[in-house]
Amino acid sequence: MPQPVLSDKGSNYEFAWTEYQLTAHVSRIHEHKDGRISCELKFTTSNPEYKPHLLQQTFNLLGTSQGKTLLKNALGKVYKAKVDWDEVIEQICGITLNKMREGEPIEELWTDDAITPVEYKLYPILLDREPTLLFADGGSGKSSIGLYIASCITLPWNNNPLGFKPKFGKVLILDWETSNNTYKRNIQWFRRGHDLPEYMISYRRCWSPLADDINAIHEMVRANEIDTIIIDSIIGAVKGDVNDSTAAQDFFRALRRLNVTSLLIHHTAKKTDMRNKSPFGSAYFNNLPRSVWELTSHQEPGIDKLNIMMSHYKCNVDTKHPQIGIEVTFHKAEGRTVFRRINVENVAEFEIKLSLGKRILIALKHGPMTVIDLSDGLNEPQNKIRARLSNLNDTKYVAKLNDGRWCLPHVN
Repeated sequence: MPQPVLSDKGSNYEFAWTEYQLTAHVSRIHEHKDGRISCELKFTTSNPEYKPHLLQQTFNLLGTSQGKTLLKNALGKVYKAKVDWDEVIEQICGITLNKMREGEPIEELWTDDAITPVEYKLYPILLDREPTLLFADGGSGKSSIGLYIASCITLPWNNNPLGFKPKFGKVLILDWETSNNTYKRNIQWFRRGHDLPEYMISYRRCWSPLADDINAIHEMVRANEIDTIIIDSIIGAVKGDVNDSTAAQDFFRALRRLNVTSLLIHHTAKKTDMRNKSPFGSAYFNNLPRSVWELTSHQEPGIDKLNIMMSHYKCNVDTKHPQIGIEVTFHKAEGRTVFRRINVENVAEFEIKLSLGKRILIALKHGPMTVIDLSDGLNEPQNKIRARLSNLNDTKYVAKLNDGRWCLPHVN
């Protein structure tokens, strides 16, 4: 009985029977909630007596014998060479299901194994081969930051003005929100603004949810050796309601198949409290990414300058990093965009997002203050002020005067 030569293409499989001059391509494999496992089958032949394309259709790998008979009859009509179609169909079904279910092999983890430090694709923002989420209100500069990150990795841009430390890689932008023209304009303005050499970033306009499109995207990632993807944004990439935990799990399950570094651009939950914002939707959008950053921005009306503060919301595998201040200037007449690093303390609108310790230090720059003064000025309970002052005192950031007031260490 002829055995096929199997080519594993990640999310797709190719079966080739040399004796039959026959090839079957299995793609778009999907396990449905009702138990069906559907796929797309495409049969081709190298037999010169026939046109290369024979048949293409969807097929249920766990279907009844009736479905297999219908497929067999359809193939027999278009390819009349002597083929054991029953065996061919069984081989496709059995091997594909086994490959689909076998998953990753078991690894042995030993207590004396060498431990590698936490690796970053772009320090301190993107963890290597892990999902990082970036969330903010609309119009906060999320896509601009995503493009900056993509450019740093692609070039790589080691002396970039924000001080990020990139590891070279190939980036794919998966865009559910805008168009390639918008990204073309943004990347050209960005390159001119920083006098960078010509470079290319892979881009794909998307409309199907990631979970439905994962086979095609997986093949693109494999074929183009992509190691970093930027999803812009989660709202379009999720199948269903982002508040639904099942939809969130399906999204991250599909993302995990790619096994690449990922930046997930997302929106902010609708809360009036600016200090306590969170990612929109299911808690899984906060829990499953290994690192989460929040963007806060401020732009004066009529001014082509955007101030951004990146705050490290959480991290599972490393300590949280300090806040990062960024100024983005849009020179529209010249078609240039310029990024530069700024001190977040110099933007008054960002003060409410700073840590209590940082706000205390800013207040003490104006002179010594009592706990009551700080409590009233910062609108925080006195017990919280005392606790934070105690921590700051232990690390020598503040000092206590004889009259009970607190000050910065250089004040006598």
